[in-house]
Amino acid sequence: MNRSEKLLVDKMDETRRQMQALKRSNSLLEAITKKLSQWIIVLDKETLEWIYANHEADKILQDPTCEVQLQEWLKQQVEAVDISDHHHIIELELSGNQGTQYFSVELKPVNWMDGCAIAFVLTDISRDKEKLYTLQKAAFHDTLTRLYNRHYGMELLQEWIKENSSFILCFADIDNLKYVNDKFGHTEGDRYIQCVADKLRESLPEAVICRVGGDEFLLLDKSIDMSTAFERMEGARNSLLAHQCEKNVSYEHSLSYGIIQINEDNALLAEELLSIADEKMYEYKRAYKTRKNTRKG
Repeated sequence: MNRSEKLLVDKMDETRRQMQALKRSNSLLEAITKKLSQWIIVLDKETLEWIYANHEADKILQDPTCEVQLQEWLKQQVEAVDISDHHHIIELELSGNQGTQYFSVELKPVNWMDGCAIAFVLTDISRDKEKLYTLQKAAFHDTLTRLYNRHYGMELLQEWIKENSSFILCFADIDNLKYVNDKFGHTEGDRYIQCVADKLRESLPEAVICRVGGDEFLLLDKSIDMSTAFERMEGARNSLLAHQCEKNVSYEHSLSYGIIQINEDNALLAEELLSIADEKMYEYKRAYKTRKNTRKG
């Protein structure tokens, strides 16, 4: 074997050893990544082809119908990513027939052959999102009525004021709740509160309804005018009276309310608006008591 032949054989042996080493490395990489809970996907930046994935889509996706949606999203990210940015984390939301799945996605440009590829490391954060939603719901909702609570109502009211929004504000109060609690017990009082909440939902389906106290409700609505608001609140009140008759309850079901219109040029604070609506509610309550006593007389 002459020198040139020997050099060629040596080069072929070296290439073979490199290929074997690369194969072992790839096998080791695959063995390691398949044990990871994260989903690793690598796409060629030029061809947008999947070069590698450590898990099959159906093993990760809760809803198989989201696979096409995922593929399109990955392509969009590859086309938009700046390869000079070596660390980029974004959130992915996939919505399908079986619900929504959330991922935290880390993007990493990597050298591949003579070009560049983008590695996506997807971590399923759906449970964390669900826990966060549960905490937020608990923070903003009243447990008895399932309506929003005072904290949420005041935040929204202040937000609408800052936005110079035009909307209806209604402050409502359950009549004689203390009497019901004292006479029939708090369990019956809770049923009374729930009944009022249900009637308000039925009468004002577009309104944001908040229970802001034991017997008090705040209603905010951008979709109706004053006339419609009065009509619907009277409808809620009449529905309560009818419910009392239907159930043959020994105490009157009713509520009192005050309504004001907030316009885009409003300069009053949230507390001042609530105070005005509260006073109108007491005017309604006093007028109702007067009418009731006159009928008895």
